[in-house]
Amino acid sequence: MPIEDFCDYLMIAYDLGSLAGSSLVGRREEWGEKEVDLYENGILPFLERENFDRTYRALTEHMEAGLSVRYVVLTTYADELEDILLRDNPPVDFKDPVLWSDPELLVIRVKSALRPNIYNSLSEIAQQDFVEAGRCIARGDTKAGVLLLCKVVETTLRRLYKEVTGDTDTRIAWEEMEKRLRGQDRPKFEPVCVRSKDFRINYRNPAVHEEKQLDAYDGQEVFNEALVLISRIVKTMPKTG
Repeated sequence: MPIEDFCDYLMIAYDLGSLAGSSLVGRREEWGEKEVDLYENGILPFLERENFDRTYRALTEHMEAGLSVRYVVLTTYADELEDILLRDNPPVDFKDPVLWSDPELLVIRVKSALRPNIYNSLSEIAQQDFVEAGRCIARGDTKAGVLLLCKVVETTLRRLYKEVTGDTDTRIAWEEMEKRLRGQDRPKFEPVCVRSKDFRINYRNPAVHEEKQLDAYDGQEVFNEALVLISRIVKTMPKTG
């Protein structure tokens, strides 16, 4: 479901003066259960919980200037909304049995999980590792797939670090790259570094350092989170963001 479509339904909420007051009665037939549930359980709580005050102020100011709710929400929250859609409504479902029996379709789905400009901006090796990670998860070799995804994320972060700092040291640790990026321009790189730290602690470190058994659900979760982080890193790069 495109971000733009969700924005239309935010208009209902603000017409009522409150996100919490928005009603989607009658919308299920138009949208479908899955889309409405994603709106109610993903986007709406995000805006209510974290950014309602900032959003409401922006809407008030911009609506007085004659701009639409859709415009304000997209310009204010484009990255956050895309993150939610990628994570909660992933383009690849590794539980789909069709993917197990159709290797070519699997590769197509995995490649298209990232937007073309994001995928094409990855190095050739990172592209290969990303596709192979999908193959591993689909065939049940989840640990190998997760490790490959971690490699792609770290490689992409290292490229961002190199372009920003000019440092070509390939031995610098993941955590240290986050610290130095923050030191360069904290407001600009903080969102990437926060997500990078969460991914490193919650997924990369356990996969590398712990004898933990991973199942298909773990593979799907890490894949979804990797999509979000890789996309955000690439968008932040000086030459491609």
